[in-house]
Amino acid sequence: MELENATEAWVICVRRKAHLNQCQALAEATGLKVSKTIEIPGTTATDYKLVKLASVAKAIALCLRAFAMNPFPQNKVILCSGRSISLLVWMWKLWTGKKLLSIYVGHAKSPLVFYDLMLIPEHDVPIMQRRRIPPVSVEIITTTGILTRQSRDVGQKNQATVLACLGGDNITFSYDGPAFQAFLTTLENVSQTHELKIAVSGRTTLRIRQMLDTRTRLKSLIIEAHDREAFVETRNRASSIFVCPDSITMISEALASGAVVFVPKFEALNSHTSDFHFVTDCIHKGYVLNAEAFPASAPGARFPDSLAQARPHVLAAINRWRSANI
Repeated sequence: MELENATEAWVICVRRKAHLNQCQALAEATGLKVSKTIEIPGTTATDYKLVKLASVAKAIALCLRAFAMNPFPQNKVILCSGRSISLLVWMWKLWTGKKLLSIYVGHAKSPLVFYDLMLIPEHDVPIMQRRRIPPVSVEIITTTGILTRQSRDVGQKNQATVLACLGGDNITFSYDGPAFQAFLTTLENVSQTHELKIAVSGRTTLRIRQMLDTRTRLKSLIIEAHDREAFVETRNRASSIFVCPDSITMISEALASGAVVFVPKFEALNSHTSDFHFVTDCIHKGYVLNAEAFPASAPGARFPDSLAQARPHVLAAINRWRSANI
């Protein structure tokens, strides 16, 4: 299925790379022509825990400002992601009615009536069920994972090249304790027999860097977070990728690269989060292997292409909307 006619789209998301990448990937996969991208700073998890009222006020202010600057996106598809943009999308829909089709990528924690179509990954389904959301008119499509445009077979794989991706502490996994130290020891051993590179991210804290720097053998193998070119080049060549369990995005991109993916065991601080459900499910279904299994040559199963799962549903929704309203 293809789009029946050229369709213009706006992307509206919080200012985080994972949200923007998913919206852009969906636009490319469906042939939508993105004419405007609006990124809202959003609020942090800490804001929501400690000062909920202040964070909500901040989100409202940001949305009102964005609405004042971009009031009437008529006859457009809106690709959106991130909990802080809900008010803006609702205001647009209230103002333009059916002249706007809103597609939310991910698990919206706001009322679903703000959206026409939602693409929700399987690891967010248990969280959505616990919220006991009442039936609404929004169409919900479940994908295996998040949407990524990374090709599965990019570049020439080198069996000697191994990449390790470090994230940072979150509410599910911590880098404190013996598990992370054991993982660093594993990487030291790998570096003796393979061409190892270690990519840190913007979430890698100074404390984690200091623990890494105490390992002399590993200190010289780091790819800094700002060196995207070196990271992508290494990821495309690596036949094996270690990914810490705290980032769904990093694991998903590693799986889509065609490499064998290994995830170290970190102590879980919370078993009711998306991160926990995603990692547990990937290990259970054989999409990723425990780090202790290195150097296994292949996983037990291949991770499904979430973009391919979502594409026909999105195209059908857009064509129905165009036929009825444009």
